[in-house]
Amino acid sequence: MNLILKAHDTIQTIQEHFSAIFPYLRLEFYHTKHQPGEANVQADQYLHNVTLQTVTGSEQDIEIAFHPEMKTKDLELLFETQCKLYVQLMRKQSGTWLQTTRSDEQTLAQQNQHGADMDAFKHTKQELDEAF
Repeated sequence: MNLILKAHDTIQTIQEHFSAIFPYLRLEFYHTKHQPGEANVQADQYLHNVTLQTVTGSEQDIEIAFHPEMKTKDLELLFETQCKLYVQLMRKQSGTWLQTTRSDEQTLAQQNQHGADMDAFKHTKQELDEAF
């Protein structure tokens, strides 16, 4: 799978392209690097209307090649080494976006499935609550 990051794309546009592939995952972009197992500070997060060109200082488009069996930590490292972008993978869980700080060894497919499973559980629980 390839993700084409165009210089004039906003962070939100990039997030939408990635989430079209993995609906329960989202990339957040930060000014600073996080250490393995640590969370990013929200104050360091780029606003979603910022363009890739503003973040990288380059007018070049970037192509990121990844696959569902890639580990979370490897995807984050790929963004850092290939395009000097600090990203944190987020997983949607029960309607909330969580940083995947403790699951960096999981693959993208596993992370996405975990989010889907939690969403299904949430809906099942809600249906049961409404039935009683």
